[in-house]
Amino acid sequence: MEKTPQTFNEERAGAAMLLERELKQAMIELQEINANEKSETDAIKDFYKAERDKAQVRIDEIYVKLESWVNKEAGEKSFKTSLGRFQTTTTKTGSWVVPKTKSFMSKVSDEYKIQKTVESIDSKKIKADTTVAPDGKVIFNETGEVLEGVTGMPAGKTTTKFYPADGFKEGVKEWAKGKK
Repeated sequence: MEKTPQTFNEERAGAAMLLERELKQAMIELQEINANEKSETDAIKDFYKAERDKAQVRIDEIYVKLESWVNKEAGEKSFKTSLGRFQTTTTKTGSWVVPKTKSFMSKVSDEYKIQKTVESIDSKKIKADTTVAPDGKVIFNETGEVLEGVTGMPAGKTTTKFYPADGFKEGVKEWAKGKK
């Protein structure tokens, strides 16, 4: 049995080429749809990020105004309203955030390391030998060198919190329910 090469007649060849062109066009459309979906999703995410940032700025502004109403000279630290309690606290000492990663461990001198079952950082010694700058950088007291990778909050930083009353929480829930 001898194999003869397959040949296409003109109709089959023309139909196949039309289908191939149609397939190529459908694939291009699918790529465009995927690209449009990604760009629209990114635009929506950017929009809501901007809206969240605006709302957070407004919340921060309100906290600053409420904090100014606390009479610190008279020893007042909080005040109550029917919607809840607003409280300010001021840190007496700074706070440090010390990473426990191997890359950070390799940069720190041995005097600040503790050897247990696994080598770790002696946070107490770091806190004793460093100071937190207003920008959050941790600086060695003796040398003035910045300890890279460690951040903190300086002493004297005022933190404000709002503890809403139950009626306030229920009002927020009702408001959120009505917005849907």
